Amino acid sequence: MRNLLIVSKKLTVFLLLVGLLIALPVQPSIALDFEQSQPSKGVSESITVSSEGFDNLNNLIRKEIDSYLKNKIELETAEIEKELSYQYQERSDWKEYSRQHFLIIKHIFDETRNSLTTIIQYSVIGVSIVFAVAAWLIRGELNNFRQVEELFRKITEDVNEKNKELLVLKEKSQSLKDEFAQEIQGIHDFKESLRQQYSEVYEFLEVEKSIKKRAIIWIFERDAQKDYGIIDDLKRDGFSNIDKWCLDTVELPLKQDYDFAIYSYMNFGGSKEKLKNVLSFMNSSQKEIPLIIFIYNEERKVTIPDEEMSMLQKYGRFSIATTPSRFKAEFKTLIRE
Repeated sequence: MRNLLIVSKKLTVFLLLVGLLIALPVQPSIALDFEQSQPSKGVSESITVSSEGFDNLNNLIRKEIDSYLKNKIELETAEIEKELSYQYQERSDWKEYSRQHFLIIKHIFDETRNSLTTIIQYSVIGVSIVFAVAAWLIRGELNNFRQVEELFRKITEDVNEKNKELLVLKEKSQSLKDEFAQEIQGIHDFKESLRQQYSEVYEFLEVEKSIKKRAIIWIFERDAQKDYGIIDDLKRDGFSNIDKWCLDTVELPLKQDYDFAIYSYMNFGGSKEKLKNVLSFMNSSQKEIPLIIFIYNEERKVTIPDEEMSMLQKYGRFSIATTPSRFKAEFKTLIRE
């Protein structure tokens, strides 16, 4: 804006100087020199010749002055337009910067920017026509700029107010978060208190869970249906890891590592050899496996010969069950040892 005022002042001074030059009377020095250089042929002829020379010279000077004025005015006008374009670009960049920081009022700011653009365009057209109109439009533009500054100030106040509201909301959110954290901590403390109060119950449940995961092998001489019923009862009680080994059909079980064994002893033909086979398998294990000898039979009484009883006593860790109820009692005792 300062450069624009300087340019306008220069143009005004220049126009005044040109006006003074045009208003000055033409000096008769050329006519006198022309008179002295010619023989005296009469005053009227000398005056006539001098007047024609002055007219030609005056026309030539006026043409040069008009051409100079036209070029000068075009140059000054181009400088003014360039200055206005620079100011327009600078203000557009400033408005774009402001828009990025106040997106919440984007629509209002865009309307103001469009209004400023229209004013600047009409200002440039007015400057090309007459400088006075351009100056008036520039004053109008300054007034609009003050309006934009006022609008910007109001927007800043609104944004600050919104920031205060957000700060209050953030504080309330933090307060709610702290209360929620305290409630969660209270729940954890309550759970820990319950765990301490009922630690024995938890320990018992953990032991029961580990017991029911133990690997059990059920050994029988023949495929007896009576054994299947008891096996199903054990599975319903949670002992699902039970393998079957029929001595009449399978020489040795595929898996070697068991935690518990039940031998359904029937004392049929070859029971002694079968017992040796069972005890040999038990002794091959790296740990001592508890063994229950189940000798229940509804059709006949089953007894263990002395020789085979001696073999069991050498093994050591065994128990004999003669009825299903006795078997369940022995199983519950031995499986927890």
